[in-house]
Amino acid sequence: VELDDAVGQLLQAVEDAGQTDNTLVIFASDNGAESIAYSRALKYKNWSSGPLRGLKRDLYEGGHRVPLVIKWPNGGVPAGTVSRALVSQIDFMATIAAIVGIDVPSSAAVDSFNLLDEFRGVSAKAVRKTMVYNSVAGQFAVRYMNYVYTAQRNGYTRDNPPIAWRQKYAYVNDGTVQGQLFNLTTDVGQRKDLLLKDIDAETLKRVEFLKAIFIAIRRNPETKISQLLTLGQ
Repeated sequence: VELDDAVGQLLQAVEDAGQTDNTLVIFASDNGAESIAYSRALKYKNWSSGPLRGLKRDLYEGGHRVPLVIKWPNGGVPAGTVSRALVSQIDFMATIAAIVGIDVPSSAAVDSFNLLDEFRGVSAKAVRKTMVYNSVAGQFAVRYMNYVYTAQRNGYTRDNPPIAWRQKYAYVNDGTVQGQLFNLTTDVGQRKDLLLKDIDAETLKRVEFLKAIFIAIRRNPETKISQLLTLGQ
């Protein structure tokens, strides 16, 4: 309620200034729900992460995938539309720089993408294809298109969730020494680790490609995403 009221006051101030149509409004969060969500889910039957697995600080989608709402009537952002584009908040730098006509130096924001066409719904193909996740425990996962891989046994950064919660939400079998691989298109809840079954040649190739991205980033944290994608060619 407090959040709704605060956002409402901001939007009303913009409206009162007569700048609603010409103002770019970006609304998002910084991370998923806190760990109290486990006990709350068992007590009140309400899981804060919805269909997603994990909470704040975790490598799973529930740790960092958050709503993003954009409003800009005069900027060509169509009202009432939904985008499935992969977006990071670091992309706001390149996007806003493009809006105001500023060239970002090649040495700055190397991992920021201009997503203006995505916001306007006119992009013919995905602009951002890769995302690197890191946790409070210094663990990493990498996503390419709809696949996400973590080299750790699982994507939790604290003790595993309570057994009662895991059973209730069907997360019983979990983690291998190989890491985990998920297809977010068919398994957004990350229940079906593709490394728990016999690994075929295509899956093995995909894992090796994602591992190569890990290695490249650790050797040089400023490696551009465009350079990483050549690893799979």
